[in-house]
Amino acid sequence: MMTMKRFVFFFVAAGALLPAVWLGLYRVYPVVIESLMSAAWMGGLLLVLWPSSILMLGDPKDTSVILPVLSLSLNVVLYGILGVLFWIGLKRVRTVLIVTVALLLLGWYGLLKFYY
Repeated sequence: MMTMKRFVFFFVAAGALLPAVWLGLYRVYPVVIESLMSAAWMGGLLLVLWPSSILMLGDPKDTSVILPVLSLSLNVVLYGILGVLFWIGLKRVRTVLIVTVALLLLGWYGLLKFYY
């Protein structure tokens, strides 16, 4: 049986892994990543999976080291909070799960409305 600590760890790992892979690929293959970002759906997908990536708009020349680290760290915190809320919703109070999913969908709607 999975414990809460392990369950939340998987969320935190996903919250760190997604931006880290994206940033790593961007450093190695910037032309490929920029061509992917030209597809409108890719930017939306990135925003849904990495909501704190919106902070990266503050550095259009990609010279800052602090913004990517801050953005990645914030994403880890967001995913950790989601992991805790999902655990509580799945194991204890279903209402927490319903409210969490509703707020997540509203958040995504707001981000995508801002993006598009």
